[in-house]
Amino acid sequence: MIAALVGSGEKINENNESSNSTLHAWRLLIAGLVGVIIIGGLILIAMAVSGSTGTNGESSEGARVNVLASSDNECVICHERTTPGIVEQYGHSSMAAAEVICQDCHEVEAGYPEAVEHEGTYVLNQPTTACCSSQA
Repeated sequence: MIAALVGSGEKINENNESSNSTLHAWRLLIAGLVGVIIIGGLILIAMAVSGSTGTNGESSEGARVNVLASSDNECVICHERTTPGIVEQYGHSSMAAAEVICQDCHEVEAGYPEAVEHEGTYVLNQPTTACCSSQA
């Protein structure tokens, strides 16, 4: 009978060791997953902070480029003084990168609906895509 008790004690010991080993493996797996999630989150935050979004208006190094920075267009020169935010925003746009100048969208004939006289020409304050098809 003593031999039977000793034998069952060894089985309990083996079960405890197996259970501890399984518990250790699960803890290690969970810690690894948490680590991957944290590192992934930090990478996403770093990308958001650095502004590397891959949109138009970026150089090959990833820095945003204002294509109007050295423009000699008379509209750009004047509006850099009067409405610099609009010039800055447009300078980073895909339209500016495609070399669409201010006059292409804003300058119209005198009789065009909603045209206003501005600096010796007629312009639209808020052109729409309908202007593109009517001026072509």
